[in-house]
Order: sequence, then C-alpha cells, then structure tokens
Amino acid sequence: MISRRACLRAGLAAGLAGASALPSMAQTLPEVQTEAWMDAARSRELPVLLRWPVGKPLGVMLYSHGLGGKKEGGDYWGRAWAAAGLLVVHLQHPGSDAQALRKGGLTALSKASQPEQLVARMQDMRFAIAEINRRKTAAAPGWVGVPTDKMAVGGHSFGARTTMLTAGWQRNGNNGTDPQPKAFVAMSPALSNKNNLAQSRKEMAAVTRPFLVCTGSLDGEIMGNGETPESRRMVYDAIPSGKKALLWLDGADHFTFAGNSKQIPSTFIVRREKISLDAEASHHERVASISTAWLKEQLFGQPMGSAAGLGAADQFLRA
Repeated sequence: MISRRACLRAGLAAGLAGASALPSMAQTLPEVQTEAWMDAARSRELPVLLRWPVGKPLGVMLYSHGLGGKKEGGDYWGRAWAAAGLLVVHLQHPGSDAQALRKGGLTALSKASQPEQLVARMQDMRFAIAEINRRKTAAAPGWVGVPTDKMAVGGHSFGARTTMLTAGWQRNGNNGTDPQPKAFVAMSPALSNKNNLAQSRKEMAAVTRPFLVCTGSLDGEIMGNGETPESRRMVYDAIPSGKKALLWLDGADHFTFAGNSKQIPSTFIVRREKISLDAEASHHERVASISTAWLKEQLFGQPMGSAAGLGAADQFLRA
C-alpha cells in the first residue's frame, strides 16, 4: 500500500516545474492538516481539519460538530476512523461554532440554534462534498487516490441534525439531501416532532441509506430543548427498516457522544452525572470500535459480526 506521505511527495514533485528531486520530509504535509476552504458562491470560509490515515485512504468521513463546537471536536472518533483507513474531514461551521458563542453567552447559543444556521450547515456539507470531488478531479496533491465513492457523513447533536438532512430528513422541507454519501452516523440526534412517531416517520421516510444512531440512557435535555433519551432514540424508530442500526449505552449522556478526548466537566451548561463521567473512557471505546466496525461494513463490505464490548444494559439493534 502506498503511504500518503509518498503520494504527497510525488504529487508535490510533479507540480514543481523543473524540479529534479523529491522534496525533503520536512517539506511534506503533515498527517493532520488544518485548512480554510472558501465557498465563493456564499462568500463563506470554512475552517477544516483533515485527519489522514497512515496509508492510502480507503474512504472518506465528513464530520459536523455540535453547537459551540469547532473542527478539533470529535477527535476520539476521528482518530479511530482514520486508523481504519478513512480520511476524516472535520468541518467547522461559522455562526454556530465556538467563535460565534465565545462572547455572546446563552443569547448567542440560542441564536446559533435557529433554523437558518441549520440550513447554513447543510449547505456547508454539500459544499465540502463538492470540494472533495473537485480536488480529486483536479488531481490536487494527495487527493488523486481518495475514493469518493466510499463516503460517509457523521455528526454530534446539531451536527447529527446536519447529518440527518444530508441523508434525506425533511425531504419536502429544507432539502439538503446529497446522493453521494453511502452511510451516516448520528451521535445524539433529535427530531422536529420528538413526541410524534407517526409524523417523524414521514419526515424520515427518505432516509433509506445505512444509518447508525448513537445515544444513551442519560442523553436528554440540553438548554431547555425538551429532549429525553427516549426522544433521541426515536430517531432510530422513525427511520424505515432495512439498513438502520442503534447503539444505546447505559449511563451515556449528551456529552459522551461529543467524542472529545478532553472530558467536558460536570459544570458545563448542564450537570453531568458521576456515572457518565466515570464511564466515559469505556463508552468512548465502545462507540469508536462499534461505529468503526459498522462503517467498514457499509463502505468496504467487511461484515462486522456482533457488536463487541457491550455492557449488560447496552444495546446494539439492527432493522
């Protein structure tokens, strides 16, 4: 397997007119890159963190953070997915990211959660997919061998809603559906009609591609949004049967599924229970390993078998 560093060295060398030798290792790009991608059509600059696998990418995962997050978020998942061969593209969404909330406090958080920000995120995702395709087609250094036919989208909280829109949620509303991704991973998702399964099934009727929902027994309300663990689990119930899966972890809360290596303290926004804090390391390990195995099955055709490492009250369901 050709390493990405070798690929980058070759690509950079080809792009240097009259170059007689490959650039030194010091001149090669790092395995983790931070960039700013410009969507000229919207005059919108997106901070991006690229997490490259050690060898040639086997697939692509685009990841959308939650409210008040940033491109460095979800690093636990990103490292696990990259270790499995995926190029992980962590997006940062201006207007609902950490920078937008830094000075505005709770007022800014409320503003960042409005529908227009979700629409902007949906457009960010579609732009990022198009940009990846453009780089591959343009033979940009390191991008030629990226398999854009093996693409997945994931996200946490507000990013999970971004993921749902990309997969086909509310198809008759703000349609952000993109046909290219083959699989989706939603960490702590939420529905518009959290107490109406019949209406939610109508909204999710177009979500027919493989979709993994990750939530848990303490994954409830954040900032008075009325969510409960059951309403988040209902996302799985609302998706048509055939290619859906649910990972339910006992004791896992909303911030468990943010996937941050640095633990979010119990004093952040809402109180976190001791059971969630104490179990976070094992919860992270389960989410990372099971979501990775599931993605490898959907993108590479490698059967995952039974979900490994579940606790007695945890669940992994498929329908």
